[in-house]
Amino acid sequence: MLDVFSVPMLAIVPRIITAADIALRRRRVAYTVVTVVVLGIVSIAAIHLFYRPLDVLWFAAMRHLGI
Repeated sequence: MLDVFSVPMLAIVPRIITAADIALRRRRVAYTVVTVVVLGIVSIAAIHLFYRPLDVLWFAAMRHLGI
């Protein structure tokens, strides 16, 4: 960044984090968590509906592990 200007910089202004920035970050984290949970539920439902019922998969895994 220092190569952009032909004269040396006198000061660098640090980023000012406001309450709105903090609220936006919290909202983004909340949206990400909700999205991951919903995708997990949809994935499990898709496996159950389109591949094999979950109870059958559970007992097959138990039998495979010798439990």
